[in-house]
Amino acid sequence: MQRAMALVQKRPALLGAAWLFVAVNIANVLAYGYQIVMLRLLRPQEFALLVSLFAALIIESQGITLLQNTAAKIVAHRRAIGDVSGVSAFAWSWGLRVAVSTGAVAVIVALTAPFLGAVMGFPPVTVVMLAASLVFAALFAFAAGVLQGLARFGWLGAAYIAQAGSRLILGAVLVLAGFGVAGAFGGATIAVALSFVVTLAALRGLVRRPQAGDRAPDAGALFVGAAVLLLFYALLVNVDALLAPALLRPAEAGAYAAAVTMGKIALFAPLGLSVFLLEHTASAHALGRPTRPTLYLVLAAVLCISGAVALVYLLLPELAARIVAGDAYAPAVAMIVGTYGVAALSNALLQVWAVYFVGIGQLRVAVAFLLAFVALTAALVLFARDPQTMARTVLAVTLATQVAVAAAFLRTRG
Repeated sequence: MQRAMALVQKRPALLGAAWLFVAVNIANVLAYGYQIVMLRLLRPQEFALLVSLFAALIIESQGITLLQNTAAKIVAHRRAIGDVSGVSAFAWSWGLRVAVSTGAVAVIVALTAPFLGAVMGFPPVTVVMLAASLVFAALFAFAAGVLQGLARFGWLGAAYIAQAGSRLILGAVLVLAGFGVAGAFGGATIAVALSFVVTLAALRGLVRRPQAGDRAPDAGALFVGAAVLLLFYALLVNVDALLAPALLRPAEAGAYAAAVTMGKIALFAPLGLSVFLLEHTASAHALGRPTRPTLYLVLAAVLCISGAVALVYLLLPELAARIVAGDAYAPAVAMIVGTYGVAALSNALLQVWAVYFVGIGQLRVAVAFLLAFVALTAALVLFARDPQTMARTVLAVTLATQVAVAAAFLRTRG
């Protein structure tokens, strides 16, 4: 009887997690559709530039993702112990800090856009868009983290779908209107703003204005630690896409960008599982319950989902490249997509590890991600002059990082 009651109590959370997994994969399909559309609408050098811009945005967003993951951990912890007023105080006080701090940084970036654009090889208008996306991505991430911590997975899934769907539609419309790379990236910027509006609507009624005497939990140290860990992970996963236009010839850079785009299927397919893992791990950790069983289940699920994608790339590289990237890219992409698919699988597993360590508050593993990023950057700059070498280098470093992170895990308790 007790087991039955426990199952009934858990069923809403399990159903919510299942919906989130479905919603995130719908969003991933839409996001991937955006990449495929742009692959066909833009010239190879333009698409390589777009992928490089998105690598910068992903690094920016992954640095910002610390807001979501840290907010989710804190809110899940306070919810688990019944501190409703602490949740509201945290959401209001830290939400205001996020808006002010990222707004100030965005203004500086926008004002220095001509200089930064010249240094990074981006058109100045896209640097301004990066600045705008910084604010909206930070606000979206924080609000999504509060929803995640409250286990409101339905609204969270809807926000992901809204962002991916509007990016596809707006990006395609703006490119077809003649705005090129700026239009493609502009659509993505507007989409982030729209997804923040969705999360804001979802939080109405869930988070009240704090009353006099309500105190927000201290989150500064956790934010800093999570920031370091997730930023180093983001740099590790995206540095090759950032460097490809500088290290490779234009046609090769376009082919490598297409392989990176295909690899994102394996990398982002299990994102919903990572979101569920953080909320569940943080709650269990707060209550002193075991956290490892959920980790093992999520690792196994990611291995199956992303592993299936990588297996297709290994067994049918030319067919997969022809279907996803098109005939123009297929011969060059087929030579590297198998290797890159396995690297993307490894990076998807590393994302699970990173989220788990944030959930249990063990953040010193960030050192492993930092050393991996430095090693990969140095190896690419020194040795990578063709797409095959670049993909093999990425694979070797990410597999070595798996070993280091697993060793760190064996020294933890939970």
